[in-house]
Amino acid sequence: MQNTMQIKGRYLVLLIGVTLVGCAQPKETADAIYFNGSILTMEEEMEKVDAIAVKGDKILRTGTKSEIEAYRGEATTMKDLKGMALLPGFIDAHSHFSIGMKMIHQADLTSPPVGNVGNMEDLILTLESYRKTANIQEGDW
Repeated sequence: MQNTMQIKGRYLVLLIGVTLVGCAQPKETADAIYFNGSILTMEEEMEKVDAIAVKGDKILRTGTKSEIEAYRGEATTMKDLKGMALLPGFIDAHSHFSIGMKMIHQADLTSPPVGNVGNMEDLILTLESYRKTANIQEGDW
C-alpha cells in the first residue's frame, strides 16, 4: 500500500513540475526583442527596462533581458540598440510645421484633404518643384 502511495506521490510531483514549467513559458513569441539601450516605458516613475518584446504593434512584455528571452522564437529578430534610446511611438496629430514652411517660403506642404503632401516623397517633390519655380539655386535653401 505504501508503495502505491509513493508512486502516486511521485506522479503528483511530476505533474506539478510539468505544470509549473508550462506556466513559466510565454504563450506567444515576439516578432522582435529590443535590448542593450535606454528603454523608457514612460510610466509615472519614468521606469527604464533592459529589454522589450514586441509582436506586431503590441508590446508583449518589458523587463530584464533574461525575462524577455523567454519570448524569443525561431523567427524573432533580436535588435541590439547599441546604447541608443527607445521610446514609445508618438503620433503627432496636430502640427504647424507645414503652415510655418508655407508662410516662410510659400511652398504648400499641407497634407490631404487640404494639400497634396501625403508622404516624404510628396514632400520632397513639392519642395523641389517650388525651388525651381522660385528660382532658388540647389543648395541655397
